[in-house]
Amino acid sequence: MKVMDDFYVDDICSKSFEKAFRQIASYDPSKSQFLTWLRTIAHNTALDIIDAETRANKRYVALESDFSDDIDTPLESIIKDEDEESLQRYIDGLPELYREIARMRLIDGLQYKEIADELDMEMNTVRTRIRRAKAMIDKMKA
Repeated sequence: MKVMDDFYVDDICSKSFEKAFRQIASYDPSKSQFLTWLRTIAHNTALDIIDAETRANKRYVALESDFSDDIDTPLESIIKDEDEESLQRYIDGLPELYREIARMRLIDGLQYKEIADELDMEMNTVRTRIRRAKAMIDKMKA
């Protein structure tokens, strides 16, 4: 399962509170605490969103021979559309901790797993550093 990004988290929160608001009359304090009731709604909403996303992705056929382990974010699409020289300048401006990983992902096009294997790093560490590098690049552009 892919790591949830901020869009999914916001979507889950929004839909969960909407459901809770509509179903508040069905809450029974004798059956569970309010927090437990809300968490159950959020959990089920998250499962529904993941299921819907999985079903939606099965309808698409990849035309590329290289299958990605993650779907590109809008920021990744924008960065890929920019010329490589500009992107390289942004990457060179990153702290050393993020520079190599950002270059591997954004310029070389390596998948998260490939980067993790090559650098002998945990996949979550790679994801976190790439996400932070993208955020820093985004701030540099602003």
